[in-house]
Amino acid sequence: MNLDTHRLLDFAKDHQANVFEATERERINKVQKYSLKRRVLVVIMAAGIYFSYILFQLLNL
Repeated sequence: MNLDTHRLLDFAKDHQANVFEATERERINKVQKYSLKRRVLVVIMAAGIYFSYILFQLLNL
């Protein structure tokens, strides 16, 4: 194999590694966004249940 072929193969390997790294980064970002949204939703739901429980207790008096 000549020098140009080696350069082309090196470029292809680097490009493949960069694409994999970028897709892995995107996947991690999606997972982090999803877990943040889920945490916020759980906190809002818990607060809603808690306040409805307090309201129910006040109405029962």
